[in-house]
Amino acid sequence: MLADINQYSKDNGLPAMDNKSYRDIGAKPAEFSDEAACQFPSGWQGEQSFDVDSVHTTAPEANILYVGGFNCGGGLDVAMSKILDGKLANIVSNSYGNVGEALPQDVIEGTLNIHLQAAGEGIGLYFSSGDNGDQAAKLGYASPDFPASSPWVTSVGGTSLEVDKNNRYLFETGWGNRLNKVITNPDGSKAYAGPQPGPVQGGGAGGGVSAVFDQPVYQKGIVPDSLANGHRVSPH
Repeated sequence: MLADINQYSKDNGLPAMDNKSYRDIGAKPAEFSDEAACQFPSGWQGEQSFDVDSVHTTAPEANILYVGGFNCGGGLDVAMSKILDGKLANIVSNSYGNVGEALPQDVIEGTLNIHLQAAGEGIGLYFSSGDNGDQAAKLGYASPDFPASSPWVTSVGGTSLEVDKNNRYLFETGWGNRLNKVITNPDGSKAYAGPQPGPVQGGGAGGGVSAVFDQPVYQKGIVPDSLANGHRVSPH
C-alpha cells in the first residue's frame, strides 16, 4: 500500500509518505478467513488503495493509519474496535456497507454499540453512502445502506455543485452514471432506446430515508418533514 500511495503521490504532485506518516496494522494474510465470500484479498485491493489515495489527496500532511479486517463481516467490527479501544485516530473513513438495511437486529445493535463508543470518545466515523443510488434496482424498493444510515455516523455521498463566473449557485447534482439501452431498428440501424443519458441507474452515490432509524435531533428542522417523515435521512 505504501508503494502504491507514493506512486500516486509522485504522479499527482503530493508529498511522499514514509513508515512514520503511514502505518498498517491490519490483519495479516495468515489471519484471513471467508476469502471466497469476500472476493479474495485482491478483490478489495483497488477500493482500499483508492480510499488511502483519496485521504492523502484531501489532507496531504495528515498521518494515515490503515486497519484492515480479517474478513468482510465481523472482521470489520474487530478492526474498528481496535481503533476505538486504542484511540488510534480521530477520524475513521470506511468504504463498505450492506445493500440496504435488511440485517438481523443483533447485527445492527452490535454495530451501533461500536458507533456509540466512537461518539462517546469523540471519534468521527464516516461511511460511504453506497454505489447504487437508492438500491431500488437491486432491492425493488428504495433504501439507504447500513451502516451509512446509522444516526451516529456521517454518511458521505458525492455531489457536484455548479456556479457561475461570479460564484453564484446554479444547481447541484448527485454523482452517478446513467445507462441507455441500444436497440436494433427494423432496417438494421442502431439507436438508443430513450433520450440520453438514459433511464437505467448504472451506479452512483446512495442514500435515502431509513426504515430502521428515527430522525435524529440534529436533522429536525433541517431536513424537510415531507422527506424525512420522522426518520433518519442520509447522506448528510
